[in-house]
Amino acid sequence: MFYFFLIKEKLKKVDRWHFPLFKIVRFFAKALLKMCIMKLLLIGGALTYAASRLFKTANTGKNLEYKITGVKWQGFKHGALKLNVNISFFNPTDYILTVNYLHLNIFIEKFQIATIDKLNWNFPVNAAQNSNATIPVSIYLTDALWLLATNVGKLLRNGKMPEYLKIKGNIKADGLVLPVDEQIKVTGNE
Repeated sequence: MFYFFLIKEKLKKVDRWHFPLFKIVRFFAKALLKMCIMKLLLIGGALTYAASRLFKTANTGKNLEYKITGVKWQGFKHGALKLNVNISFFNPTDYILTVNYLHLNIFIEKFQIATIDKLNWNFPVNAAQNSNATIPVSIYLTDALWLLATNVGKLLRNGKMPEYLKIKGNIKADGLVLPVDEQIKVTGNE
């Protein structure tokens, strides 16, 4: 308080020509101080968010489990093979985890027939429970025309899918990468 009094007394002694200059300097000093405080708050908020995500993935994210529960054959519709890929996620933690990226390749025998890419998916997996997702897949015959010339093509021409599909790829949830490499039985193939 004493310093403020001294500064006020010195300001009274400043002539009128210097006083507007002092006001301008004071204005910019206040603006600079506010800007520095805002930057510190933003950096602090970003660090807090990053630390919370790191805590989730380091302590709990490794327990996130997934299971491809099935592939359901939907038949031919509008010139495309239609499939539904069902995935079940289990989150045993106290936090909601988010599956934000899904990349899966679907193979019949050794032939890749489809790719599922869900970028920026943001699928929430609730705490301590299962969350199920159904992903529709359309395989257009113009893209897979070469497939019809194989043994698999004989099945497809008769309106049936092979008994098993191979699914490879990865799933990312809150920074954790879960590899996928499974052979799945196709249902609905009557």
